[in-house]
Amino acid sequence: MVSDKKSYPYMAWVLSTSFKPKQIEITNQGYRMKGYTPTDKAEGRHYNLSDLYESKDLAVKNGMLKLDEMREALAKRKAAIDKKAAELAKHA
Repeated sequence: MVSDKKSYPYMAWVLSTSFKPKQIEITNQGYRMKGYTPTDKAEGRHYNLSDLYESKDLAVKNGMLKLDEMREALAKRKAAIDKKAAELAKHA
């Protein structure tokens, strides 16, 4: 995660929705109360400080951790669905 004490502009890494690492330029602080920081004027997007990384390696590492969390959540959902299917099978 990138510190919120940096001077502007600076470069940071983010993960896109497809989890592709991308380098962006942060130009100013943005909405501090909500922890968001806007990027350059060309994109005009806002990012949460916890989604900004100092290097591509850190972005990839944290992306892998997020994917592991998604896999765990999916496994729990599958177990719940299987349990419901078993309950329904009892009444069939």
